[in-house]
Amino acid sequence: MSAVSLIERQQVNWNKLTSLLPKPTEALPRLNNLLKLCANSSYLKTGESIHAHLIVKDLLSRPEDAWQINSLINFYAKRGEAHRARKLFDSMPERNVVSWCTLMKGYQDSGSDSEVLKLFESMLLSGEPQPNEFVATVVIKSCLSSMRIKEGKQCHGCFLKHGLTSHDYVRNTLLYMYSSCSGTREAIRLLLDDLPRCDLLAFNSALSGYLEHGGALGEALEVLRKMAVEEDLVWDEVTYMSSLKLCSSFRDLNMARQIHSRMVRLGFHCGDVNVSGALINMYGKCRKPFYAQRVYDGTHSRNIVLNTSLMDAYFQSKSYEEALNLFAKMENREEAPPNEFTFAVLLNSVAELCLLKHGGLLHGLVVKSGFRSHVMVGNALVNMYAKSGSIQDAWKAFSGMNFRDIITWNVMICGFSHHGLGKEALEVFEKMMVAGEVPNRITFVGVLHACSHMGFVEQGRYSFHHLMKRFNVEPNLQHYTCVVGLLSKAGLFEEVESFMRKAPVQWDVVAWSSLLNACYVRRNYSLGKKVAEYAIEMYPNNSGIYILLSNQKSGTVLRECVR
Repeated sequence: MSAVSLIERQQVNWNKLTSLLPKPTEALPRLNNLLKLCANSSYLKTGESIHAHLIVKDLLSRPEDAWQINSLINFYAKRGEAHRARKLFDSMPERNVVSWCTLMKGYQDSGSDSEVLKLFESMLLSGEPQPNEFVATVVIKSCLSSMRIKEGKQCHGCFLKHGLTSHDYVRNTLLYMYSSCSGTREAIRLLLDDLPRCDLLAFNSALSGYLEHGGALGEALEVLRKMAVEEDLVWDEVTYMSSLKLCSSFRDLNMARQIHSRMVRLGFHCGDVNVSGALINMYGKCRKPFYAQRVYDGTHSRNIVLNTSLMDAYFQSKSYEEALNLFAKMENREEAPPNEFTFAVLLNSVAELCLLKHGGLLHGLVVKSGFRSHVMVGNALVNMYAKSGSIQDAWKAFSGMNFRDIITWNVMICGFSHHGLGKEALEVFEKMMVAGEVPNRITFVGVLHACSHMGFVEQGRYSFHHLMKRFNVEPNLQHYTCVVGLLSKAGLFEEVESFMRKAPVQWDVVAWSSLLNACYVRRNYSLGKKVAEYAIEMYPNNSGIYILLSNQKSGTVLRECVR
């Protein structure tokens, strides 16, 4: 485009805008509309020109000029100029509720939730205008965004006092705030107290909030049950998608089939790609790939998301070959190429099958497709190489990652540990701590395994008794079993017996087998006999115990022969 044509084009745009400017005989609302147009476009200079025009005409100094100033506040707030909006607000001779709400919304859009709450407090202290339903909605959303549930409850009381909770969108926003904060039951109480007036949006707000933020599955299930008994309540796509997500979280097949049956019975569009994807994901989490396949076969329009969901359904049910076969049979791969989720499922399937050659081919395809930099794909590559027996390639994949999350570190630590490279595993753990990543339960399983392999009893004790407490990691059976292996391999059988008696867990066959094997290695046949007798009594059908016991007896016979 030439310079002349560019100037002409800009002149046309300017003429369009200036044509909207009011004539001397026209009213000011035209300017307000023009400012709204500028706020939603890139015409910053034009908005500033209008501001200058209003100053020159002395149209910003009187109490009746509040509407023009409100439009300017909205303009600057939407343009990301919150400080200029605040300067205008502070200079107003008289403010109305729109002035307060507009500036609050500007702060909220810029992520300054604390400023929203400070401004609301100033509004209440000034006693100028009373808050309305729009102010209430902005304030509640800011409390949620900043996770200030205590302040949210206080604001709730204030809005209740002003009679604002009778507005549907205020009540629904309150429902979403409470349900999004794990451990609160105010959303359920609001539903119970106001059940005759609760609409679909209110129920959806509570249900979505519990699922998306709070993780309070029990409360979400309670909301869903109340929705199910409401005869006049017609569920929409949001309701069904949330209910399918809830079924996936519970892995409850009966509930899943009931929801699916309701969808079919009421004629809901199950053939939609998004709904089909949610159904496939749900049946996958329930480990029923047959049902997932039926949903997939009944969907006419397919995309890579749907294909990946079905692959993941097979992966969840440990049908790894089927997941790989599905990828091989995929149609229109050029039109719908695999994404990072597809590669993650494929690589993890290869990892479970220990197909190193296939994993190498997939690695090449990942690089060719440009997904090597994705953390999810990088994690899957490290996991694939580690489980397929090539720990060196796993380390190369790990070292080549620009970004790492907790899964990356855990996979590498556990990979080294399972290959008997305890020293390397602990070195990675130290690097993880230096990087500032917070360890979780899986991290400490790998660390304790590494300490057990290396015979680092003191470091294992310190990790179990101090580090786990420091990072608020509650030990489970896996951690206790690792400690049993650590102590028994070191020959500290008295400490093992004391530890197992005091541990608040129900020991499984893995723990007893670990102790029994250590008794064999350390030639503590008397304790091994006691452990074997107890283990056989508890797990009579476990063949591994009998093999270990036969080793014990062979060792005893050999010892008698030597004597």
